[in-house]
Amino acid sequence: ACKAEARAAERTNRPNRARKRKRNDAAQDPFAKIASIMAKKREFSFWEQTGIGGISGICEVLCTQPTVAVKNALQEARPIKFTPKFMYTGVVINAASIAPITAVQFGANRALAPFFADKNGVLSPG
Repeated sequence: ACKAEARAAERTNRPNRARKRKRNDAAQDPFAKIASIMAKKREFSFWEQTGIGGISGICEVLCTQPTVAVKNALQEARPIKFTPKFMYTGVVINAASIAPITAVQFGANRALAPFFADKNGVLSPG
């Protein structure tokens, strides 16, 4: 009878152990770690912000270039080919023209933000 009671107690404890493991796995979740890192606010310097702006401009061009290529082909009544060579024709020129613009926008935002912030350093939306 004692062995049966011990086994029954073990069975009832097993789900609790599983729940504890799940909680520990949740603490080990890589997305939770990323979220906690992102929750910490970090101020970027003017040059870092300018570099981020340039990189984001290049990413924007890489994402939108296929639609621009199709639009241009339609406007010029050329056949549309769904190949990387066709879709990304002119991407270097577009990236070279957009990257400095977004870099200046991001850098200017970083440089001018303190002048528009309140006494606590918070920017208001209006």
